[in-house]
Amino acid sequence: MDLTLELLEVLDNPAGVWESVLTNLASEPRMSLLVLTTCATPVSLVEWQSALARVSSEAAQRFEASLRVLDDSFVSTSRLQSRIHMADFRNPSMDDFCATYLDRNVGIAITVASHEPTLSQIRRLIQLGSAFVEQKSQGGRTRQRQYLNIYEALIADPAILMRRLLELLPKEPTPSRKFLSVVQSILTLYSQARYIPDSVEDIVKARLAPVFREIKFDSDINYYLGTILDAFPMAQALSDVLGADFESMYSSLSASAAKLTDFDSLTNVCLALDRPAQNADWAERFMEMTPDWLDEPYADLDDLIVNRDMYSKVVEYLALDSDLERTSDWEEMIESAEAEARADAAAREREEEDDWSTEPPSVQEHRIPVDRESQRIDTMFASLRASGS
Repeated sequence: MDLTLELLEVLDNPAGVWESVLTNLASEPRMSLLVLTTCATPVSLVEWQSALARVSSEAAQRFEASLRVLDDSFVSTSRLQSRIHMADFRNPSMDDFCATYLDRNVGIAITVASHEPTLSQIRRLIQLGSAFVEQKSQGGRTRQRQYLNIYEALIADPAILMRRLLELLPKEPTPSRKFLSVVQSILTLYSQARYIPDSVEDIVKARLAPVFREIKFDSDINYYLGTILDAFPMAQALSDVLGADFESMYSSLSASAAKLTDFDSLTNVCLALDRPAQNADWAERFMEMTPDWLDEPYADLDDLIVNRDMYSKVVEYLALDSDLERTSDWEEMIESAEAEARADAAAREREEEDDWSTEPPSVQEHRIPVDRESQRIDTMFASLRASGS
């Protein structure tokens, strides 16, 4: 084959070259790379080696040699100011390629999942197994699972990952950031799984129900709680897991709602479960608190717009026609903030012009406008041509 055609073929399909290189790697570097694929990157070298040691002591012992092979080819390394060494894929396409290779060699993913993976690794495996990609078809475009083998091995029946998550779930009977962070992964599996063994479901409910019966909106955990309540599939999964205990949780949450984000989360739960607005016992308190949110100082225009949108969504769900007039107050606040932002921008522009005009002449004379500079160059070349003739 012509060398030029070979080079063009490589450029059109670099994955073919990567495939050949990865296939011909020694077992230890290849195992190291595939274990990295199960980690959320960038990852510290210590964490990467620890993850590798859990599945292959031989590969872990040769980690440094493997890193020399992989560095600047599949991965790149760096050092933070804290002197912690980090590793990442050289680029996103390399990450995608390794994920595809892991999907074809799914036994390694199962091995990682069976050997005490960290919460971060579980999230990564769930992310891969839950990913969809659009495909063109005769009927238009269809969504298909991007890594079908990982889905079938670890997500469709999530018993392996679920057992590990239950091990990682804190045992204290009170909500915490770590507790809700693990619960988020548990509910994601519920929302994606095709089948949950009864034995696993019973254990999950026994661990979650006592905490969620008493859970309240609290500034320390609201972000983590919001990731659960604001995602419709997870809200539905939480209802399925808790069963009758879900109503106790809902009552506790609605009684503790005080911020606009709290009422937004309650609305998301109700919409996810098709709960009628008439059952929202928090509607009156929401209306009473509206003046407080209108008087609240907002950090910037974007923050104000986000809060206006949340407010409008709650009002629409509750069908509060009498409260729709309040939306004009939000619009006035936004218009005022936009005008203030424009005024600030104009003031900064004037300050920059004033700074330039007050520069010393020695500095100003070097600031030659582009058109004057072009004229000077044209004149110079014209004189050169004249002298040459």
